[in-house]
Amino acid sequence: MKALQEVSGHHPLQKSLAQIVGERNIIELESGLISYSRDATPYPSIAPRIVVRPTSVEQISEVLTLANAHRNPVITLGGRTSLTGLPPLANEDCIVIDTTLLSHVLEIDETNMTVTAECGIIMGALEQRLAKKGLFVHTVNVPLHFVTLGGVLSGVVGGGIPQKSPLYGLGMHFLLGLKLVLPDGRVIDTNAHGANIHQKRDFIKGGNGPDITGLFVGDGGLFGVKVHATLRIFSEPPPWEADCRIFKDYDKVLKAYFRLSKLEPIPYAQMRVRDGPDYSLAYNVEASDPSQRKAVLGFIGRICEEEGGVKGSEKEMIGARMLRDMAELRTEASVRSPKILIAFFMANTDLPKIHQEIKNLIQNEISSKHLDRLGVSTFSGFIPELQNSSYGFYSISYDDKSEESKAEVLSLGKLCYQRVVELGCCPEPHQGFGSQAMARAWSSEYRSLILGIKRSLDPRMILNRGLWDI
Repeated sequence: MKALQEVSGHHPLQKSLAQIVGERNIIELESGLISYSRDATPYPSIAPRIVVRPTSVEQISEVLTLANAHRNPVITLGGRTSLTGLPPLANEDCIVIDTTLLSHVLEIDETNMTVTAECGIIMGALEQRLAKKGLFVHTVNVPLHFVTLGGVLSGVVGGGIPQKSPLYGLGMHFLLGLKLVLPDGRVIDTNAHGANIHQKRDFIKGGNGPDITGLFVGDGGLFGVKVHATLRIFSEPPPWEADCRIFKDYDKVLKAYFRLSKLEPIPYAQMRVRDGPDYSLAYNVEASDPSQRKAVLGFIGRICEEEGGVKGSEKEMIGARMLRDMAELRTEASVRSPKILIAFFMANTDLPKIHQEIKNLIQNEISSKHLDRLGVSTFSGFIPELQNSSYGFYSISYDDKSEESKAEVLSLGKLCYQRVVELGCCPEPHQGFGSQAMARAWSSEYRSLILGIKRSLDPRMILNRGLWDI
């Protein structure tokens, strides 16, 4: 942490910031700053000089108002589980705002089936709070217990990829409204209390005027700091059962996959193809009636068998059950394990070619550079999203004790994301290098529009500079 040691002395705004958030919510010591310097990837670390931990919307507003008055850049961080690095520091005086103390559930409305929560809450905590009442919120599967609500809405394409997105859609479909602090310190509601000052709660996006909520979804945190969000909630889902089939041939597993993804109604709650020496197609179904679950599992299994799939072993069945629980990915050791995840959406028509191209790109780089000797390994697969697109994932593990291993995987990750964008796909992460790679494919007209919106909301350009190469 040499970069941290080079920064000495109090931040010039330390006293003013302490008056806003309190001395105990200021972090300036190197021992406390280290955890804010990087995410869970080998992307470059940052060297913050000061971190503030506001406990209220008003404090965030005051911090941003102060930063504006002094033209001091600001970075916002939540659970720090970014897939493509943290925003770069604009300068050594950059203020880091940690939002995780804004972590309260403000209202659970069981009549209108909505929940309003502060955006620093960890999604796993929100899920557990609702589960106690027999309720359910559609949210990301991984990293459920480490990512904040604001992080999901900002940094993941579509505002999050729920477990059952083939059936229900992406996170943006459940987001009804936001309360935000704009970069100049103004506070705005995009629905209740904003678009209609007489409305007590959010229940429909765009019902009172232009729907601007989507402007702040997947923005990486470019346009404002999310402080409250209102989401639709649902009754607890019914019991589920899982199964899988193994295919020797890529073309055959694709035929089964596309046959299943085109069915109406969709019979599965989740489905995943994972690459290996063979191809594992895992799926689960939900139904209150055990006989109905068994019937649907049998129906899916017969389609797979018609395309050449065979019943999986008990070991493979464990993997199929984990598709729902994702237990192996919800542990801290796994989420924080050294890896880069290349993840993106692609049209179903492009899946056969693009999945293999990115898979081959990674494997060829590992083989040609003998990266396996550096502890580099990979696995990949794809998942249906809605009925017109698929989500490809490629996990590249490395040895975090080897600087050479880190550097090689970082270079490989950037190469992959650049190629993903060139192929016309939508990368999952909307922060760090992910946003920069996407921004390089923007038309001049689109860039001009985004820059104009940014300047209207953030005239001094202080918030999260560097996102989207802005």
